[in-house]
Amino acid sequence: MDTVDLLSPLAYNTGLLGGIDLLPRDLPHPFAVIFDTSASLAISPCRADFIGPITPCPTERKIGGLTQGLLLIEGTGVVEWTFKAGYRTLVVRSRCYFVPDAKARLVSPQRLFDKSKGVTGQYIVEEDKSTLSFDGCDDLIVDYDTCCFLPIAMA
Repeated sequence: MDTVDLLSPLAYNTGLLGGIDLLPRDLPHPFAVIFDTSASLAISPCRADFIGPITPCPTERKIGGLTQGLLLIEGTGVVEWTFKAGYRTLVVRSRCYFVPDAKARLVSPQRLFDKSKGVTGQYIVEEDKSTLSFDGCDDLIVDYDTCCFLPIAMA
């Protein structure tokens, strides 16, 4: 199968003598991430979300609290998800459980901060939206789903 490069919107925003920005056709599709303050760690069913290795659990571990009942945790690693925050992108890295049978991706917003490493900010829950703020970065507005009222952002 041939790989075809497509022009990104940035290519059209350059001057007459500007360059172009070519992106591969196999860019990842947007996916929903639920911001869950009750989650102890992020959860992903997708191996491609992880950067670096996924460390297997030394013994069988399962996670509960999801609508599917107890699900097997195959390991832990670090995920990297990119969100549109204002006119910029916000790259979020988090320790994460790899749970292949999970039906959704979850992130624990309070676990994204680490004062000892200088990663500071806040997650604010309001009536009509929530906001993820890292000091020095544009805010990520997380809207509530109109059906289930969960705070969900597209990555």
